[in-house]
Amino acid sequence: REAMARWGSTAVRVRAGPGLAPEELGDVSACLLVHTFGEATVDIFHAIIAEERIVFYGPDQPAGAAGDHARAAAALASPPLAGTLARCHPYVSLTRLEFLEARGFVAGVTNPMFASRPAWWDLLCDIGAGTVTWRGAAGARASGGRG
Repeated sequence: REAMARWGSTAVRVRAGPGLAPEELGDVSACLLVHTFGEATVDIFHAIIAEERIVFYGPDQPAGAAGDHARAAAALASPPLAGTLARCHPYVSLTRLEFLEARGFVAGVTNPMFASRPAWWDLLCDIGAGTVTWRGAAGARASGGRG
């Protein structure tokens, strides 16, 4: 089954099948993260487990690409890590920044303002470049599968 759901002001396509657990996403795969970030996917997993603030930044990308990466990250740890989906915000904009107050969020963004504000994130995942940057690091810690 497929339906459209509202996530804030954004429409999100949702597929549901029989046998999905309450904390399980059926229409995304963590393989997307491996394809984009390669072995840096381990950093993303670590950040989710540690409840770090993760931003998937997609400059010059459709908003859906940033959202797909954010949802794939949530799928990486959900289940068995309860509450991961509640911390996932597939697409956010500068008009709704309440999520910044939450501990351990996973968010998809396209606005360059987010990348330029390291106080807003602990891990910045640039889906266009395939890089992962920890806040305070001199540069990207690891690059992904697009080389």
